[in-house]
Amino acid sequence: MSRIKIQITTPSNNVIKVSPGVSALSSVQLYLNELIDVNSEHGAEGYVLTQQADGTFAMEAVATTLSDLSDTNIANPQGGDSLVYDDSSQKWVPGGVKSVNGEDGDVVISIPSPRPTPGIDGLTDTNITNLQDNQIIRYDFNSGKWLNEDLEALPSGGTTGQALVKATGTDYDVEWADIAIDTQYHDRFATDAETFRSGATDTVELYYTAKADGDGFAESASRDAPTAGNVINRKIYYSEAAFADPDTGTWVEFTPAPADDASFATVKAALLEYLKARTGGTVPISLKQTWEEANEPTLLLDTYTGATGAYSLRKLRTAYTGDCIEVWNGSSYADIGFVDDELDTTALANHCGSNDGFVSKLYDQSGNTNTAAQTNTNNMPKIYDGITGYLNGMKFTPSSNTNLRVSVTFDMSDVSAALVAQADATGSYAIIDAHETSQYIYFTFGINNGNVRTVYRKNGNVVRSESISAFDDLFLATMFADNTPTNDSYLDGNQMTGTNSPPSTANTTNNIRIGQRGSGSADFSGLIREFVVYFSDESDYRAGIESNIATYYNITI
Repeated sequence: MSRIKIQITTPSNNVIKVSPGVSALSSVQLYLNELIDVNSEHGAEGYVLTQQADGTFAMEAVATTLSDLSDTNIANPQGGDSLVYDDSSQKWVPGGVKSVNGEDGDVVISIPSPRPTPGIDGLTDTNITNLQDNQIIRYDFNSGKWLNEDLEALPSGGTTGQALVKATGTDYDVEWADIAIDTQYHDRFATDAETFRSGATDTVELYYTAKADGDGFAESASRDAPTAGNVINRKIYYSEAAFADPDTGTWVEFTPAPADDASFATVKAALLEYLKARTGGTVPISLKQTWEEANEPTLLLDTYTGATGAYSLRKLRTAYTGDCIEVWNGSSYADIGFVDDELDTTALANHCGSNDGFVSKLYDQSGNTNTAAQTNTNNMPKIYDGITGYLNGMKFTPSSNTNLRVSVTFDMSDVSAALVAQADATGSYAIIDAHETSQYIYFTFGINNGNVRTVYRKNGNVVRSESISAFDDLFLATMFADNTPTNDSYLDGNQMTGTNSPPSTANTTNNIRIGQRGSGSADFSGLIREFVVYFSDESDYRAGIESNIATYYNITI
């Protein structure tokens, strides 16, 4: 067959004529990629034109290895492998071979190695067993596999600004706790706090300290139940210094003290309330809560009977069923009684509210109904402040001429008396004064130039005095005087100094004033808590009377 030569000329009527035996014109050239049914893009050396399903031609690589085929999945084949068809992937994959018996007529079974599996537990680096709901997969370094285990549940709760922190050394043991940005503020000095708490001489149940860059808290509760015949005394103190030594630091006790046998939890809650209210100052600050067991106190007049007048803001006699004080709040009067042998300060606050409260009557608990009273509202001692609350005593002020009066005739041949007061001035002031002006008979507790002084005289002076260790501290002054040269007075259990010249005859008085001299001058400036008087010789019981009072008011004697 002869080769046909085609000549293409440019026709005038757009028709190409092909004639055999005519040479092609060099001015006309045709290329495969210019044909409409050919796609020569993406070609490379060794590629061929392959007809596609739609009839066109495209460049395709020529398969030269098994792994190039679309129905194979060959990766890292090993010696001795054979191709085995895998139903799940619909591909030929490498597999091993195994002879069943190796006898004549046996066949060779092909086993995929490894055969692809659809789940995560089929992978070689997993060891998933009994997979349960809400479990997680964790990598185990020792076995080199991923294992399934329970998901640790997070604790519920937490508030704004809290985070989950490690509670102990155990993994995943977390709890919600307050956090601070940059610096961990709370309990930063916990170790220091515990050192102070456990190293104290007294039993310190709780110690807290704080300064600008952190705080520390330590506690160790002692028992709440006292032994038979005893009571538990817990007390709360503050010091305006961080890391205050629990034994020698400057500590101020919060008053009133918690009730006898108050539980650890109750007293701790009170301490934290003081901290929350910033009572006692701002940081730096230290707080402590102490514990001690003491003999159960008895009411003073249950043991030391026979008092002529007994006036106190605590209960003095079990048999006494009356109220403690009558209080004027600026518009009305109300009797205020006792709760657990203490002044009912809740009832006092409810009666006064935002108004100041003043004592109009101080009831006599001796059983003799010798009530001390004041009818002029301008002269009544203050006991409650509408802003700060209970004053922890009756406040007497010279500018207000405050006093309470007892008008009854007493035989002053012998006098035994005890006074608990707190002075805030050093001048000559009468705290308690009993006298009969016509006979110049005096029985007096007073303050003179920084000294507590006692006077018992008739037409002369019998004066004993002793310096107060510090103003604004409670002191206990007692007097045991008679018509013999054995008149003794004591300050905080220590005998006072001074002259000793008793009156020569028995005397009487019909006027006792609390907070002022009987003649209406020399007003006292300070607080009075308690005054008990016997017009009898009680000197044999002085130590017991003083001990009872000092124990209750925490006065060192």
